Amino acid sequence: MTEVVPSCALSEVSLRLLCHDDTDTLKHLCGDWFPVECPDSWYRDITSNKKFFSLAAAYTDHISTTAQDHFKAIYLHVLTTNNTAINFYENRDFKQHHYLPYYYSIHGVLKDGFTFIFYINGGHPSWTILDYIQHLGSALANLNPCSIPHRIYHQAHSLL
Repeated sequence: MTEVVPSCALSEVSLRLLCHDDTDTLKHLCGDWFPVECPDSWYRDITSNKKFFSLAAAYTDHISTTAQDHFKAIYLHVLTTNNTAINFYENRDFKQHHYLPYYYSIHGVLKDGFTFIFYINGGHPSWTILDYIQHLGSALANLNPCSIPHRIYHQAHSLL
């Protein structure tokens, strides 16, 4: 069981990045709080992989605001059956990102999940093939290729 923090100390809580040394504590806390068995690789990624921005509530080690400005998206995962959480995230402008088949193991039973994403600091989704086609079409429309012969005629006429 995790230790209860007295309410008088909550004003001293700050956020800090998780690090490799937090792996065992994170496993213990997740085991206490969630009925989900995550693989060791998940804990390693969350605490050590630079592509993840994982925060922990702590009494020390504030995060610098300059580091926060570089992050472009917040990801989270949720059981597909957890409609309350899904509605909560969607009401806060998180968008469903990926379907994760058999992502969770709850009491030995595999369950599906979703990842949700919220873009920050000018972040945006990766471009799809449709985005590239739309961009190309827009660029071609701005070129106005039908006016090229007209421009050539006027250029030639001005030279004469």
